Amino acid sequence: MGVIRSSSNSSTRSLYAFGIITVVFWLSFLIYLPPIAPSPKIKEPVAEVKRALEEFPLLKKFVPELDKPSSELEAQLRREFLASYIKWLFMIIVGVISGVLLLAQRRTGQVLAIALCSVALIGRAVGLLISHPPTWEGWIALYSAMLKYSPVGLIHKDILSYVFFIFSVIFLTRRSVSGQFARRPKRREVRP
Repeated sequence: MGVIRSSSNSSTRSLYAFGIITVVFWLSFLIYLPPIAPSPKIKEPVAEVKRALEEFPLLKKFVPELDKPSSELEAQLRREFLASYIKWLFMIIVGVISGVLLLAQRRTGQVLAIALCSVALIGRAVGLLISHPPTWEGWIALYSAMLKYSPVGLIHKDILSYVFFIFSVIFLTRRSVSGQFARRPKRREVRP
């Protein structure tokens, strides 16, 4: 009986730690949020795109929509920043809520975390397949350019996030962990 209790305590502790890790993981995406309002600094990313196109001419072949006049690129970038901001802010808020619910309302947190990670994983995989070049040559050119300008962001968003999403779904659906969701956390009784 002591073994069962210790494995239960171990699962509870790992679930508690996972809830905290989930909150920290989703809060870490706050640093990538684009500016809320269009700023005069919007010309800098456009200039970076123009420099990247000069530095990596292969990008013009795989992403021809970047070879536009600067004013069109700025307008497109403003629209995409706003859409990206709203999408990521929503995802971050739901992610933090799922992490907090893993600590407080375990079953609701489990369902929300699994759903969010599954949607994020499927959405990112579909997005990668649709928006990026279909050839290895294109992938190498794209990631070479991205790695040069933002290595930490690339590793965080394109490697660690996939690992986190996959691990979350696997961890939260494990029998030993999901059994913890059915049990209510013990409440301490206060004796008068």
